[in-house]
Amino acid sequence: MKVMSPSIPSDNLLHLRELFINWQPFFRLLEIIPQFRLVIDTNVIIKELLYLVKSRKNPSARTGLQEAIDSGAVVALAPYKLRDEVLRHIPRLAEERGISEESLRRAWLEYQLRINFVDVGPISDEEAASAVDPDDLPFVYLYRKVNADAVVSGDRHIRAMGAHSIGPGLMIHIRDYARSRAPEVTLRAGTFMVTIPIVAGAHALVKLVTRAAKVVAKLPPGVHLMMLASALAVSAHPRSRRALAVFASERMVRLKDPARALFSALQILMEQLSAAEEQVWLKQDLLERSIPRGAKGPLWSVARSVCLEAGDALTVEDLARGVLRTGYESSSDQFKYYLLRVLRQSGHFVCTSDRRWTVRLGGDISTL
Repeated sequence: MKVMSPSIPSDNLLHLRELFINWQPFFRLLEIIPQFRLVIDTNVIIKELLYLVKSRKNPSARTGLQEAIDSGAVVALAPYKLRDEVLRHIPRLAEERGISEESLRRAWLEYQLRINFVDVGPISDEEAASAVDPDDLPFVYLYRKVNADAVVSGDRHIRAMGAHSIGPGLMIHIRDYARSRAPEVTLRAGTFMVTIPIVAGAHALVKLVTRAAKVVAKLPPGVHLMMLASALAVSAHPRSRRALAVFASERMVRLKDPARALFSALQILMEQLSAAEEQVWLKQDLLERSIPRGAKGPLWSVARSVCLEAGDALTVEDLARGVLRTGYESSSDQFKYYLLRVLRQSGHFVCTSDRRWTVRLGGDISTL
């Protein structure tokens, strides 16, 4: 039987992350790597806009950075100064490249929707005077303030001022990872879902196939999650999947048509999953060697970065999801309440009248 490689857009990775992020045992076993939190420099955006307006042949084509952001693999951050600098450069770029200002402004207006703009606060005269390039300080400040993984820039001054910088060419690696990861995670989740009834045995499988809607609807959410965890434990590793394939083959001849069809689907999913995993491992290894992660720090520090990136007060539920998106792992069964206790005790947060949380004003970003 020939295994076809499914065509699944990289944007699916974002939807799958959001779907499963609250089910941490399931989410960890899906092995979606944490988002890269990257500060984007002005020179990168200018090159992006010039490609989109002048060089792009297909109007629907995206750059590697755009696709990496849309897939959820990258969170793009920038100080508000980026807006001012891009707008200042647009008239010059239009004249030099022979393109209309209107097209550049339109492209920039659309591109801004992908970027989280963060207020970095004032820059002291002393630090500006001693900086290698004062114009780059807001980007370095933001890198420190939210503990980002890197600044995406072609400017050597960024690294000279203490920020980890990476070239925009590495965005292709993230894009390729997302493209290979999306079908792999989709297949992995699908295999787990199909595998669930197998854990209970062939008899339960037949009953579930014929009466699935009634049976599953009556199960409490806790049982659903337990079944998922059981299926994950069985099918998360190649050896377990081979055992399941043998199990399916031995019982195919004894099963009725609905169950036989389900087992066939499982075998196809497992074969496709194995092929997809090989592609992901290669791309993920290259990605992790190319872009070292920043240190994440304690929970209060991660929560602070999430609040600063949001630029607004967040409910504890939204803050918890934001923290988990960064890759923070907790063994707590009630993570939201654990986070709430940390917020109250740390002294770095304020609870608003509508029970939202924001960062307490004041403090030096270099010491927090």
